[in-house]
Amino acid sequence: MRRSAIVYTISFVLLASSLFAQHRQVEPLRYPEDTISDFGFGLDIKPVVLSNGDLLMHIALLGNGFYRSKFIGRTEDGSLCYGRPERLDELSKLYSLARSIVVHGEIFYFFMDSRKKQWWQVEFDSADNLAIKTARPILIGGEPLIGGDFTIVHNREGTFLVKYSYLNEGKSYWPGKSNPWVYPPNTEIGFGKGFDDKGIWLGDKNKAQLSFAEVSNLKEWQFGNYRKVQLNGEPFTLEFYQSPSKIYEAEIATGKEQQLLLTWGVDRMSLYDTGIIDGTLHLFEKKMPKGIPAVTQEVYSGAYATSTRALYPHQKDRFGFILGGNPGILVEYYYDFNKKEWAIRPVKMKGGDLHIQTLAAVQWVDWDGDGIEDIIGGDASGFIWFFRNKGTSDSPLWEVGVKLQAGDRIIQHQAGERGSIQGPNERRWGYIQPLVVDWDGDGLPDMVCNDVTGVYQWYRNVGDKHLPKLAAAQPLRYGHGTFKGAWRSKPATLPAKYLASKDGLSSLLAINSQGLLCRYDRSTADVGLLTREEVLKWQNGTPVKIVGEAGHEGRATLSICDFDQDGRWDILFGQGVHLFQSREVAEAKPYATAYLMRNVGTNEEPLFDRPQALCHDEGQPINMDRHGCWLSPVETKDGAVKDLLVGGEDGRFYLFKNIKICP
Repeated sequence: MRRSAIVYTISFVLLASSLFAQHRQVEPLRYPEDTISDFGFGLDIKPVVLSNGDLLMHIALLGNGFYRSKFIGRTEDGSLCYGRPERLDELSKLYSLARSIVVHGEIFYFFMDSRKKQWWQVEFDSADNLAIKTARPILIGGEPLIGGDFTIVHNREGTFLVKYSYLNEGKSYWPGKSNPWVYPPNTEIGFGKGFDDKGIWLGDKNKAQLSFAEVSNLKEWQFGNYRKVQLNGEPFTLEFYQSPSKIYEAEIATGKEQQLLLTWGVDRMSLYDTGIIDGTLHLFEKKMPKGIPAVTQEVYSGAYATSTRALYPHQKDRFGFILGGNPGILVEYYYDFNKKEWAIRPVKMKGGDLHIQTLAAVQWVDWDGDGIEDIIGGDASGFIWFFRNKGTSDSPLWEVGVKLQAGDRIIQHQAGERGSIQGPNERRWGYIQPLVVDWDGDGLPDMVCNDVTGVYQWYRNVGDKHLPKLAAAQPLRYGHGTFKGAWRSKPATLPAKYLASKDGLSSLLAINSQGLLCRYDRSTADVGLLTREEVLKWQNGTPVKIVGEAGHEGRATLSICDFDQDGRWDILFGQGVHLFQSREVAEAKPYATAYLMRNVGTNEEPLFDRPQALCHDEGQPINMDRHGCWLSPVETKDGAVKDLLVGGEDGRFYLFKNIKICP
């Protein structure tokens, strides 16, 4: 069964990738060409700085591949600034990872090929022309270097390749020894599961060691056989829960020799000096220089660092570096000569795309009361963003997004050690799903949120129509406790025009903790209390279930509209590939997309037709790759759905035109 599950997973991933390649997406929403914003582009950014200052980076999943951004210069505050990334098709076809390493003062580029996972030293025609000139294999003891992560470090005793290796035979991060996305589902994953009575995760930790190989022929990139790196007289060992871990040569501490910089354990950084004792490479732990925290704040999930060599004009003495990672942003670590310590600032982009920190749950809504639709978005990091439209609804002109506050604090929802069903590895994730709605009936837009914990909260607007101001979060309640439903799923509300009585507050549509789609009544007597739960039904009378179990739980985005203009409310929802994986819905597509459920009952007693996938221009399917399709309908004045605003796993926003049911 385990073998078949693995084959099944590989098959649908390949199918989804193939379908995505066949149906190119629309261009994401963009800022004006002269707008400078924080750099944001794609999921899991792995940056490399080229010798001319340009940025080469690889992103995962949606838009997977290599992109290049031209180095424009520095902004007035000193931040690095780049142009909009352009895709490099040749590199994207051949390779899946890249890194730059400074060896004896010269920068070299290394790529891992997509087919065999073998590492090559690649030489280009020039930094301006990235046509491949030569590619030499990296050889360890005469054998190709396959997979994993490595660097090359030089000290006074020699030059060494240092590589991670894992000692994980028979180990699994996941309780029950299988991941949450297998079928049938892993019954040990879910809320109330996976942790012991003391709150300790029941899965195993990674055990990682470092090996080194001394150079034998640097011109041909040949190294000797591996030996274990030592620390305090013992083989160097790291233990941490499953997460990407990376190793870099670095020059950020005092002294003339290179150090080793390790990023590991979701958000940890460690620094080491190196030396040879009795022919063995030893590490000597160093304290991070002042201003570089050992726990990264901006970037997490196996942070990816560029070379720390000085590559930019007028940069002298101390070396800086760029850090990327899962949230889809880049930050620069630089030495502040005035303060005599290191500091951190965002990397900038000119004329870039609207972007938040991956897995963008969006809404097309007038937030500031000027009659023009703006965008509100929630991201994987747990922030809520406001993008003001200073143009018109038909011809938007976007201002740089800002993080919303509640009281005097920026809103950020995070899982912490125990808040995610996927364990302590997700302590930095929030997966916030904000819904803008007048929740308390006072005529001002409030905000209702679900997140990684599945707990529903609402933020009351205590400002005014043109200057919203959110108060601290309050939990929604149902029965005798806090309302907790399926995690990371966005709710919807039923507009008053569909209700028989126009006096009450709008009903809430949400996926409950059993994964069933429900409508909840409310009362003006207590706006935070959900009263009656009604399980919505398919046309045949069975409960509507559009989510799976374990890792397939939740993840849906709900929205209400009258799609066929028959006076009855229908449901639009977006779902990831998880709907297909979980096998809950036979009509599910093997990629993240948008669906319609037509109401074939009445407004008071709805019944729903089976889900139908939605297409845009000329019948093209909406294909958002894997994680999710976070949607918000763009309606005409008479309530007809004309377009869909969709958030991607890359953190960017896409506007699909002329929405219709797929053939």
